[in-house]
Amino acid sequence: MDKKLKQAAAALRICIDEHRDAHQRALKAVRKNGSYRDETAHDLVQQTHARLAYLIPMYRALCAAAQQRQSIAGGEKGAQLYLMRFRSMQDKLRQAALYPRHGLTEKLFGDGLLKFPVLVPDPRVTPLEWQFRPIGELLEQVKAELELERRAAIARDNEAMLARRAFVDSLNDGQRILLKQALEAAAAKGTYAVSFHMRDLTI
Repeated sequence: MDKKLKQAAAALRICIDEHRDAHQRALKAVRKNGSYRDETAHDLVQQTHARLAYLIPMYRALCAAAQQRQSIAGGEKGAQLYLMRFRSMQDKLRQAALYPRHGLTEKLFGDGLLKFPVLVPDPRVTPLEWQFRPIGELLEQVKAELELERRAAIARDNEAMLARRAFVDSLNDGQRILLKQALEAAAAKGTYAVSFHMRDLTI
């Protein structure tokens, strides 16, 4: 087993054990007092369960990757499995970034998990060359990517708006009347928009 993969698996196992212990303690408190009488324990049960749901599969996949030969850049089944589990965690990071007011960041990555370094898979190199990055840094990267996507969407909307204005400005009075009639006919069907196809331009 490679030293780096072994180190990553050992650290992840310690993290999992801590959350398992917290989960069991919270479960005992809920069973003793009831979830509605001990809201703190109830919330902790949900939080630890949500974290273990992605940490445990990552750990198992990492162990599988560490036990295989690393001669092909990310081509082994263990490495591919870890890549899949890592992307599942990235989906949760994306959810937390998209809905910051829902408390998902705290639920999924609270209690110091944002500072926890995970091994980031890179299919271009062997697992021996993967690098550690804190989960919080990965979250910031996801936020930056979402911001770029938002700006790109705004740019596309602006471009479409300018194209629509240019089209309408190019129409004469008769064409504007025909376009208005087409829009009114579409509104009567409940679509409130007129769409064209390439076949509509075929003479």
